[in-house]
Amino acid sequence: MTGEDIRHIPNATWNDELFDRYSVSRAGTPASIDQWGVWIDHYFAVSGQTAPGRTFGGNLNISDDLVGTGWVRGVASENVSLTGSATWSGTDNFLGVDMSANYLGALLRADANLHYTFAANPNLNVRINNFEAHYSRIGATRWHDHTFTDWGDFSYDLECTANGCANTLARAEWYANDTGDPSGWIGGVVNDQINTYEGSFVAEKD
Repeated sequence: MTGEDIRHIPNATWNDELFDRYSVSRAGTPASIDQWGVWIDHYFAVSGQTAPGRTFGGNLNISDDLVGTGWVRGVASENVSLTGSATWSGTDNFLGVDMSANYLGALLRADANLHYTFAANPNLNVRINNFEAHYSRIGATRWHDHTFTDWGDFSYDLECTANGCANTLARAEWYANDTGDPSGWIGGVVNDQINTYEGSFVAEKD
């Protein structure tokens, strides 16, 4: 379908953009983290043809999809040498988007807490829980409790190197605090297609 085809459809407009991007973010607390948050991309495309001058008939294919992407913008620390176990914590320090059919596109917030285990093969456990979702119910748009049976308390075990930690569902990097500790903060993203949500988190060392 082209701009010329759109001209034959009443009240239709032509948009050259492949998607519309909405960003929900927060400013970072340390100088090493500028911002963190989630992008929500709305892809909408119509292809095919209609009979000229008619709004019915022809062969149309309509794609209408949402994609969420967590991100952290800043300067991550490199070659971090942790000599012992440590924890990082926060409240409402996860921002994300629900990608499930029932709550598609709902903004999420939650608590992210992390524990690093010092060993020959170091591990970072990321726990995200106490979810809330922002949507309208009974005419009121507000934050709602968003923890259900078998959903809403997630734990991820990440393998670590001197430059960060990762597994197939999440990754994290070290960020310096303002007093010079290169691992004073952690920032990371979750791409959990199993539990159908995406987002990012930051947490300060305890």
